[in-house]
Amino acid sequence: MKHYFHSIFLVAVAFLYVITCQAQLRVAPLTQTPPNPITKKAQARTQALGLPFFEDFSTYFGQPDPAKWENHGVVINNTYADDQPSKGIATFDGLQFNGLPYTTPTSTNQSLTDTTDILTSQPIDLSNTSPNPVKLSFWWSGQSLGESPDPGDSLVLQFKDNTGAWISQWADKSATKQGFKDTLLNITNTRFLHSDFQFRFIAYGRPTGMYDVWNLDYIILDADSSYDPRSIKDMAVTQQPRSFLKRYSAMPLQQFMASPETEMALVDTTYTFNNQREAASLFEFIYTLINTQTNTQLYYYNSRVDGSINLPSVPSRTRAVVPVTLPSNISINGSAPVVLQSKFQIEAVNANPSPRIDVFRNDTIGRSTILSDYYAYDDGTAEYGIGVRQQQGSVAVRYILNKPDTITAVRIYFARVGETDLTGQTFGLSIWKKLDGQTSSILYQKSFAIQYPDTLNKFYTYTLTHPDDDSVLYPVGVSDTIYIGWIQATDDLLAVGYDRNTDSHTEQFYNIAGGANWQNNTEPETGSIMLRPVVGKGTVTGTEPNLPPYVRNFKVYPNPSSDKLYWNENGVKQIKVQDMLGRVLKQTTRSLSASNELSITDLPNGMYILTFQINSYQVQRKVIIAH
Repeated sequence: MKHYFHSIFLVAVAFLYVITCQAQLRVAPLTQTPPNPITKKAQARTQALGLPFFEDFSTYFGQPDPAKWENHGVVINNTYADDQPSKGIATFDGLQFNGLPYTTPTSTNQSLTDTTDILTSQPIDLSNTSPNPVKLSFWWSGQSLGESPDPGDSLVLQFKDNTGAWISQWADKSATKQGFKDTLLNITNTRFLHSDFQFRFIAYGRPTGMYDVWNLDYIILDADSSYDPRSIKDMAVTQQPRSFLKRYSAMPLQQFMASPETEMALVDTTYTFNNQREAASLFEFIYTLINTQTNTQLYYYNSRVDGSINLPSVPSRTRAVVPVTLPSNISINGSAPVVLQSKFQIEAVNANPSPRIDVFRNDTIGRSTILSDYYAYDDGTAEYGIGVRQQQGSVAVRYILNKPDTITAVRIYFARVGETDLTGQTFGLSIWKKLDGQTSSILYQKSFAIQYPDTLNKFYTYTLTHPDDDSVLYPVGVSDTIYIGWIQATDDLLAVGYDRNTDSHTEQFYNIAGGANWQNNTEPETGSIMLRPVVGKGTVTGTEPNLPPYVRNFKVYPNPSSDKLYWNENGVKQIKVQDMLGRVLKQTTRSLSASNELSITDLPNGMYILTFQINSYQVQRKVIIAH
């Protein structure tokens, strides 16, 4: 299944959290074939685990807990679903843990179905469970925020018997988006009640990329007749709190301080899930907001003490929002980077959980908001990629500044997708003050090489340099509203990471027809493009705030043109014509008495960048040639 923003395509990319809890994305280059994951041997335990076996994936991120699991490609995260029963899920994303596909994609194997990710429990001793019944319960879903499994794909559960053979016990082949469901299996066959028992979940799908996504959560294996594993009284948090900021997930400290009252969200939320099967439940919570740089508590709220929020009773097997309203007079002090840590701690009222299961491990969840030197809408993890499959197609993201500043660099996460390798090709990095199709609205435009990262969720920093000299830094002066994005050089899909856990689709625009034909992204697959402008101190060179009038008002016309181009200012000494790949196609030196015109009949149809040398200034304008 594929999703489209008209010509904007969503393409699956890998994601994970490293064990240090810093979000890192490893892009799938799709160029290597790894060893078969079934035959790869995990480190063996010297002693089998005992009961109960409980895993809600809330304490390890990235790799599963090695004390409980042998892992082959499954990644532990809290971003690939939005309806999980507890924070932390195990995602079968169809990629190896390092982000590589299991099979190199080609034009002939895109419909191939094979084994992809496997999650295997460590050995568990079930030899002394009689007469108590052994029960296995778990929650699972297909797709969520990932790509939907195709018809015929499946998630399979197998048990290892006393001969070492793996026997399938359960499977789901749903090919449509579905919420999390719970399943309970009674293990009664004595062939499984031995001292070296193991169970494993196997995903079957397309091994050439992240095309079939399954999620797993809240697994309980126990032998106790006193309770049903699905009836545990557990009120768990499920999703990260919101950003402290209203519009962004991160922004420059100096821009925040220019208008903090307009940038603070003043409302924070998380979600809680009542895992209890039979009854509704009330809950209480504590919320804290801390400036970690100064170790200052900016806000504290205890629902039990303050009681200003009347929390409703949460029905069984139901999610509920947990809101908190922040005061408008919160004061932020410190120098960049300032890190604001928000945290919710949930507690069920009159909780009476089973003494055999630690249900308090999933009660707390937090988020960091960074005030540094860059803007971001995304949360640092990509579930898809986004781009246009159109030569000269453009994508732009809008940012609104609170005071004039300078852009010194742009960080982009390019996601390698499909079988086409775009390494070595170029793209046009652009900054516009308006999306009106006028060349005068271009503040910066230059071709750069596409850089794919070597780890998941890793941004590459494109430092702004002079259009004609890579050794000269070229900070761009900006004010109020700006648009930053890229222009594609080929018809191949150039994908940038797309975060589905945040939503800034109203700030995203694309253009596949040229001129002023920009369109806002209005499709339902909402998210945030992983493109982050960096601001900083610097002398603005050749940009609008410091230019003399004859440069600032320089115009080239008509645009588009079929035979000649004209300009409105005298004193042009040299003209250079480049295509969108940065190649110089034409260069002329002129006398000051020459007429203000240039013949373009020798150039093919397309979009070009013209650089005019006027005195000590260089002026760039984008033109379209259409014979």
